[in-house]
Amino acid sequence: MAATISFFLAFEGRPSCAGRGWSTDRDWCGEEGFGSERPEVANEATGEPPLHDQEEQVRITGIDKAMKNLSMLQRNAQELHGERRVALHELYPPSFMAKYTEYAAIQEMIQTSGVFADIGEQDEARVREAFHDQAWSDFVNRHTRFSGWEEMRRTAGKEYVAAQLFKGLR
Repeated sequence: MAATISFFLAFEGRPSCAGRGWSTDRDWCGEEGFGSERPEVANEATGEPPLHDQEEQVRITGIDKAMKNLSMLQRNAQELHGERRVALHELYPPSFMAKYTEYAAIQEMIQTSGVFADIGEQDEARVREAFHDQAWSDFVNRHTRFSGWEEMRRTAGKEYVAAQLFKGLR
């Protein structure tokens, strides 16, 4: 997404004394005329003026790519807008689990906890309740970098949104 910026220094010659500055015979022409205090020169041998007195020509490239990335970012943001159901394995991918927990997958963590042992997978309401149970939050606290389930959910949500938002950008 970064644009490439190239700088080309353009030293087109020296202005005349009438315009104040460098004269054609390499003398400084200040407010008081020839011989008044001359600023430091970058090269004493040639009498070239210091770089801060020069102009630069700037060429910026890569804007087309940046604009395409901005368009994709906008599309991704529009797709994310609103409510949606996200599968647990998408919200807690292996990279998330490896970074923050002792488990390779969220399903492994859920099964190991024992909190969901008496709940059938089809009983969605009871599964949701179990996620808000203190026993699950305590398990999360002991086996992850999080203080509890809510912190883990918030972090996973932020990382999911960031991954979806920047998906496809180069």
